[in-house]
Amino acid sequence: MTPRSLSLHPSNLPRLLPLLLRIVQSLSILPTELPEPLRMVPSLSMRPTLLPELFRTVPSESILPMEDPVLFRTVPSSNFPIEEPELSRKVPSLSILPIEEPELFRTVIDEQARAGAANRRAMRARIRICDSGRRLRLARYMSAHQDSIELANIELEAIVGILDFERTTPQPVILDLKLFADLDPCGDSGDLALGVDYATVLAQVRAVVEEGRWRLIESMALALCSLFLAKPAEGESRAVVERVDIRIRKPKILGGIAIPGIHVSRSANWCVLQRTELGGDAYADRLVQPSSGGAWRVHVAPSAFWDLPQHCAALVLAGEFDDLSVGSRIPRGGRTLVNIGEGPATALVLGRLHE
Repeated sequence: MTPRSLSLHPSNLPRLLPLLLRIVQSLSILPTELPEPLRMVPSLSMRPTLLPELFRTVPSESILPMEDPVLFRTVPSSNFPIEEPELSRKVPSLSILPIEEPELFRTVIDEQARAGAANRRAMRARIRICDSGRRLRLARYMSAHQDSIELANIELEAIVGILDFERTTPQPVILDLKLFADLDPCGDSGDLALGVDYATVLAQVRAVVEEGRWRLIESMALALCSLFLAKPAEGESRAVVERVDIRIRKPKILGGIAIPGIHVSRSANWCVLQRTELGGDAYADRLVQPSSGGAWRVHVAPSAFWDLPQHCAALVLAGEFDDLSVGSRIPRGGRTLVNIGEGPATALVLGRLHE
């Protein structure tokens, strides 16, 4: 029987396969050097129970990339006859989402969708919480007291600047100061110690500006912010300041063509004082410490003393030092400060504590 006389009856397929294989190889569709190019397996396209004699030609397992387990895996075939349970087939690995197993595919997508939805819900919840917090803070801020003490157009002479003549010759400085504090206790009781005494504030501003010898007005402004935002020292009679606004201008430095200046605003949570031990029963809170000097609050225990350095000036803030009362200024030149009171005494010190 010649190939032409072969019919396409299913019973003739095994005899046709070698011929078809030679034709395919001659067309260079499959490699000719493969030791086991093809094998006979039951066809998956037809039910074995209906046509068990039918077969189809598939690539041999030696051709499939067994060495790449990520792309393929071996699983028992569900389409093979029961009497051949050891047979297996190649299916795509779950890592590439098997299309022929749509149930698994839907499960993966649903899990991803649920995870994304959960993340979005959590993000919206966080946004709502943050938004609620902002609204609450805004409401508290708007409902809080907006009392303040203002000192405008404070005109002082000071050594401030980085130019040579500025380091030796005082020049005019103009300040505007605004301190925010709750004035209800002071207004209800009539006791000025529960408020902010602007005369005391002015004395402290003068000490910082005139005795600081700052190189920058920015350092001057930060020293004033720290001084007023710091918690009042023991024995210091003033209310707690919640916020400070300061404007500082140097009207003559540009020859009258323009007036340069800065505006600094700070709240109480910005002020964090660093403590420095001075020996004995004295310690200092650093207000600001630029390279040119600094500002400090020095605390001396009762019956103790502390030697003020010669290059530092001071202002008594609370307590009693010898014959000096609150508001007394101590010029540069050095002096021993003895606390003669029953409680701690505090002084504002301007200059370098350590050379």
